[in-house]
Amino acid sequence: MKTVPLLDDGDRDALREQFGERARFDEPLAPHTWWRIGGPADALLDVATTDELAFVLRRVFKRRLPMFVLGSGSNLLVGDGGIRGVVLRLGGAFAALDVRVDGDAVVVEAG
Repeated sequence: MKTVPLLDDGDRDALREQFGERARFDEPLAPHTWWRIGGPADALLDVATTDELAFVLRRVFKRRLPMFVLGSGSNLLVGDGGIRGVVLRLGGAFAALDVRVDGDAVVVEAG
């Protein structure tokens, strides 16, 4: 049985316009997980800035679309049916990690 994507043409056009090649549709998730298994995501987005994340969140909440943050894909089994809705991979500023000593404390700030 074929799974019907939840995104309409307007969603795809808006995401394509905002993210360009970093928006992939009907993207198999197997290459993005450590176990190398998993069906397609309706949309897989590589999000690099807070403005891009805000754009996605506004669209997802307005359209009531499911959203999933993928992370590194470890300890994740994705079924052959994939993940419906929008799958995010956070990179860019979100991948930053700053570690500093402040007096007696070690302060870690993650993107």
